Amino acid sequence: MSAPVIAVPYGRVMASDPLIFENTWPASTIDAIPSVVHGNLDLTCDPDGSVFMSFSVGPVGAPPEDCEYTEFVFSPTQADTLATFLASRPRA
Repeated sequence: MSAPVIAVPYGRVMASDPLIFENTWPASTIDAIPSVVHGNLDLTCDPDGSVFMSFSVGPVGAPPEDCEYTEFVFSPTQADTLATFLASRPRA
């Protein structure tokens, strides 16, 4: 299992840059066959304040067509609520 990778374009987070989280973790299939899964979470801010979230998951090294995708758009109000929630979380 690898450590999560956080890709921040240009070395810093800007509202117009996508924020990409990449991680690999152990998993098992419905038939309990062990495997390793790889996932990407991409977040992109739109100029209107909404946030587009795209999550892909699949086998390590799989081509994009062999992955599953979920996409979700947060309205500006939802994005603000999410940011407040994340900012208030306890830190180690």
